[in-house]
Amino acid sequence: MKNKNQTFITAENIHYHSSKNDLFKGLSVSLNQNDKVGLIGFNGSGKSTLLKIISKNLSPNSGTVTHANNLKFYMIEQHFPDSLLDFSLLDATLSVLPCDERYSSGWKAETVLTDIGFRSEHFHIKCSNLSGGQKTKILIARALLLEPNTLLLDEPSNHLDLPTMLWLEQFLSTWKGCLITVSHDRRLLDNVTNCSWIISNNTLYKYGYPCSNALIEHQKLEDTLQLQHAAEEQEIRRLESSAKQLAIWGKNYDSNSLSRKAQSMFKRIDKLKEQQCETIDDYPWYLTFLGRSLPANKIIDINNFNVQLKNSTLKLFNITDFTAASGDRIAILGENGCGKSTFLEYVWHNYVTLADNTSEIQIHPKAIMAYYDQALNRLDDKYSLIDALIMYCDFAGVSVDNETCKKALIKAGFTYNRLFSKIETLSGGERARVLLLGISLIDSHIIMLDEPTNHLDFIGKTELAEQLRAYRGTLILVSHDREFLEKVCNRFFVINNGKLIEYNDSNSAYKSMYSDSSINNHYEPQNSSVQSVPVNDKNDDELLKRLFVLEELLQEDKRRKNKHQKPALQAIWHKEINEINKLLNLN
Repeated sequence: MKNKNQTFITAENIHYHSSKNDLFKGLSVSLNQNDKVGLIGFNGSGKSTLLKIISKNLSPNSGTVTHANNLKFYMIEQHFPDSLLDFSLLDATLSVLPCDERYSSGWKAETVLTDIGFRSEHFHIKCSNLSGGQKTKILIARALLLEPNTLLLDEPSNHLDLPTMLWLEQFLSTWKGCLITVSHDRRLLDNVTNCSWIISNNTLYKYGYPCSNALIEHQKLEDTLQLQHAAEEQEIRRLESSAKQLAIWGKNYDSNSLSRKAQSMFKRIDKLKEQQCETIDDYPWYLTFLGRSLPANKIIDINNFNVQLKNSTLKLFNITDFTAASGDRIAILGENGCGKSTFLEYVWHNYVTLADNTSEIQIHPKAIMAYYDQALNRLDDKYSLIDALIMYCDFAGVSVDNETCKKALIKAGFTYNRLFSKIETLSGGERARVLLLGISLIDSHIIMLDEPTNHLDFIGKTELAEQLRAYRGTLILVSHDREFLEKVCNRFFVINNGKLIEYNDSNSAYKSMYSDSSINNHYEPQNSSVQSVPVNDKNDDELLKRLFVLEELLQEDKRRKNKHQKPALQAIWHKEINEINKLLNLN
C-alpha cells in the first residue's frame, strides 16, 4: 500500500552563515508528498539559500539534508542560465536530458513546447531573443521533460507580464506534484499553495495555510512575542533595581548575606536575558510620497500619438486620446514587448526636454515629474549613494543638499559607511530602495513607476501601496502584481492589438488580456496525476480556443513519422474534440 504522506525531503538542524550574517540556526523542516509550499520572507532572509540547501546544491555549515529514494525534483532558478542563451528553444529544452536520450525525445520536447504555448515555427528561435516570461516557460518545459514529482521554484513570477503570470498561475494550480515556490506575489501564492514556510529572525515558521492566512497567523505570533518580550523586560528591570539596591546595602552595612543575595539575583537576571524571547526586527521602510496636486483638468494630455521602438519605424501601439488629472492612479497593462516601458520613456523624454506645445504629448508646464525605470538605470553606477541621489533629484528639476540625502539614506536603513559606497555595489533590492527614496525627496505632481515591485518583499510592497494610495498627484504605474494594482489604481488601461484601451475595472482589463494557453501536461509527475478542467465547465469562446489548440496538436502529431506519433494522445484529443463539437453543435 502506498504511503500517501511520504516525506520527500528532510532537513535537520541546519546552520548556515554567509559572509554578511547568520542565516539559519538549527533550522529543521520536511517536505511531504502532497505539500505545495509558499516560501516567504524579507529580502535577504535566506529563501534562495534554503532552496539551494534542501536541493543539495549548497552545503550547510552543519546539519543534514535527506532525500527520499524516489524523489525526482527539478529546480527552476531565478535567472535563466547564460549557458542556454545561444541554444534554440528546442535544443535548450532537450539539453536537460542525457545526450543519448535527446534524439529519441525530440517529439516529446516539441509536444511539451506546444502544450505551454509555443508554435512549431518558434522552436528554432535563439533563447537570447526571448522575453523574461518566455524564458520562464522554457525552464518549465525542461522540468516537464524530466517528469519530476517535485518542483522547486525561485521567484518564478519575476519579470513576467500579466498574461504570462496568469498562465503560470494556472499551470502551478493544476500541477499535482509537490512544489516549493519562493515568491513575493501574494495572489499567486494564495492560488497555488496549501501551506507556507515563513523565514524570520533566522527561524523558519510552518503554517498549514496559503500565504494570506499564514501571514495573519504569523502576525498574531509576532504580537504575542512583543507582549511576552515587554513583560520579560519589565521583570528584568525590576530585578536589576532590587539587585542594585541589595548590593548597595551589602556594601554600606558590610553584610555578606545581602551581597550574596545581590549576586544571586544578578545571576538570575543573566539567565533571564539568555532565555528572553526574540522579537521580530522592524522593517526599514521610511518613505513617503505625499506629492502635490495641480488645479487643472489635464495634467497629461496625449492625442493621436504612435508609440514606436527607438531608432525604428515599427509602431507598437497608437494612443487616440489619453488624459490624466491629479488623483488619477493609472495602471498600464499588456504583454511583454507591447510598449509599456517605451511609452513611459516617451513621456519622460518629453518632460526632461521641455517639448513645446505642438507635441502630441502635453504635460502641464508647472508639473514636476519623478520616474522609476524597470532597469533601475536612473541611478549612475559610478557615483556614491549620496551623489547619485542628488543627481537623480537634480535631473527631475529638484535640488536637495548633501545633509538631507545622508539623513534620508540612514532613515531608509543604510548604515553610515554604506553612504559612500558606489551604486554598482548595491543589490537589486537596495538599488530599488535608493531610487524610491529619490522619488520620496521630490515633491512631485506626477510619478511614473515601471515594475516597482520586482525587488520588493511583502512588507515593502504593502508599504509602497499605502503611500501611493495617499499620493495627491498623478500616478502612472506598470506592474504585473494584481494585488498591488488593485490596491493602488483607480483607472485601468490595456495595450492590445496596437491600441491603448481603458476598461472599467481591473477584472475587465485582465479578461481582455487572458489567453487560454493550453496547459495540458501529458507528462504526469511521478506518483501524481494532472487533471484538465472539464470541457463542460468552459464557455463558448474558451471551447473554440481549446478546439483550435487540439486540432493543431493533432495535425502536428500526424505530420510526424509513424514511429514518433502518439496514438494514445491522439485518442484523447479526438475524444475531447468530439465532446466540444457536441457542446457547440458542430457535428
